[in-house]
Amino acid sequence: MNSSEEFDIWAEDYDKAVVNMEMTNKYPFVARSQIFVDIIKEVKSKKNARILDMGCGTGELLSLLSAFDCEVFGQDFSKKMLEKAKKRVPNAKLYVGNFEDGLVKELEGIKFDYIIGTYVFHHLPDDKKVSFFKALKDRLNENGKILIGDVIFQKREDIEKCKKDEGERWDDEEEYCVVDELQVDFPNLEFIKESYCSGLLKISNECRN
Repeated sequence: MNSSEEFDIWAEDYDKAVVNMEMTNKYPFVARSQIFVDIIKEVKSKKNARILDMGCGTGELLSLLSAFDCEVFGQDFSKKMLEKAKKRVPNAKLYVGNFEDGLVKELEGIKFDYIIGTYVFHHLPDDKKVSFFKALKDRLNENGKILIGDVIFQKREDIEKCKKDEGERWDDEEEYCVVDELQVDFPNLEFIKESYCSGLLKISNECRN
């Protein structure tokens, strides 16, 4: 995983760099804005939602969500990123912590309607994803959801094809979610495909009678 020091250095130009990469309409940030739109549509459906953005970075998504009377929380391992997020979303409750170590102690005992991760969980090794998502699911209110927007593929073969097609742009250090594999442990998982390499995953804590 990239270090917090690297992201501290990147913090100043992060937003501009991501926008520039998205405008190329290529891996990895193709359809990033549409993923944000779909997350906002989901969150708007619940009044006064309590939201946690894991790896919230400079707070871009939090700032959009805070406009809908949501109670917003964020966790990120970069202090510099969080400084920018605090300026952008003054009402957000923000905490420094590596998500691989779980939620920070300040969030103990708090449950959320939505736990969101955009372009962050690809840093999590594949062999840790299921246990990590199950732990997050335990922190949801009834009928709450984990929303994962990222480079995501339906099946493992799709990764290999994309890797071949992208050539030098491909990042071998990142491990992307595979829908077919996650559905074994999360059968109610929903996937919205946004592009040839990206989409939105929804893992719900649905209350069944």
